[in-house]
Amino acid sequence: MKPLIIELENIANNSYKFLWANSADTEKIKIAQECYAGIFDFNQGVPQFACPANGKWNLGSFLSKDALQNFQDECKESADELLKLKNANATELKVSKGNLVTVEYVGKLTNGEKFDNGTLSFIAGAGQMIKGFDEGVMGMKINESKLIVVTPEKGYGTIDELQPIPREIPQDIPLSLFKQMFNEAPVLNKDYFHPSNPWPLKVVKINTIKYSCTVKILEVITKAGFANMSCLGKYKISENSVIFLYSDGCGWCAKMKPLVETLEKEGYSFLRINMADSEKMKIGEECLKDILDFNRGVPQFGCPVTGKSHVGAFIKPDRSGDIDQLRAFADECKKAAGNRQ
Repeated sequence: MKPLIIELENIANNSYKFLWANSADTEKIKIAQECYAGIFDFNQGVPQFACPANGKWNLGSFLSKDALQNFQDECKESADELLKLKNANATELKVSKGNLVTVEYVGKLTNGEKFDNGTLSFIAGAGQMIKGFDEGVMGMKINESKLIVVTPEKGYGTIDELQPIPREIPQDIPLSLFKQMFNEAPVLNKDYFHPSNPWPLKVVKINTIKYSCTVKILEVITKAGFANMSCLGKYKISENSVIFLYSDGCGWCAKMKPLVETLEKEGYSFLRINMADSEKMKIGEECLKDILDFNRGVPQFGCPVTGKSHVGAFIKPDRSGDIDQLRAFADECKKAAGNRQ
């Protein structure tokens, strides 16, 4: 296969790209196992070819250069479609309240005289900019240009409203916000600068506020009651369920479904999350984001009680489903749930 791959890589104006993962190269194999667990079968022999863009996989050598080239052409076409979709989504994004935006601006007076220009970042709708500018960027798209006319009422006020600006403006900043802005705790008499402020800040006083309180226990909640208050509990889903994340178009998922059904008949509890089911995905992303990786392939299995997960199918060396491995995973989850009762 190597000469055919090299020949395709050297075709002018075609830019065929291959990631070579030598089984003796531990770094490359680590990347492949981490990123392509849902495509490659590391229990099988080599060579293997896979396309991350469409999930297609080939075990063994291609019989001809044309067959390999067709496989690569399909992969390139799928990758191009994904890129077009990604770019289309990016260009449709609009600025809304709470977005961190970066803008390039030119400030001019009504007579056309330029008085300022530059690049700045701020949180839209947070009051970090004058009202007219803040409102003007709302709804803009990436790379869009716009003329924003700021009236005095939404700028710095009319001449009658303007007051002399004092040399020092005392401002109380909560410690948490200060650390977020300057990445350190405040130091007395030290000057600080931040893009959201046109003037330097100087720490002149640090207040330490202590609170004391008396706690009265109003109710004691049992473990079972607490489970109902948890994220899965509010959806009436048992935390000793094994999570099964799958998609309808996944071949390995199809091999796992009969095993899951068999274990369900044996009394094991599974929560099935089809990636096409928006309601179930909402529950998964809300309650199971620390267990499942929704950016990786399927199938995936997870246990909320232990926090453990398994990416990929449970399979035997002959590539058939291994119910014993899945049962062992479910048993561990079930046992851990029993210990918490």
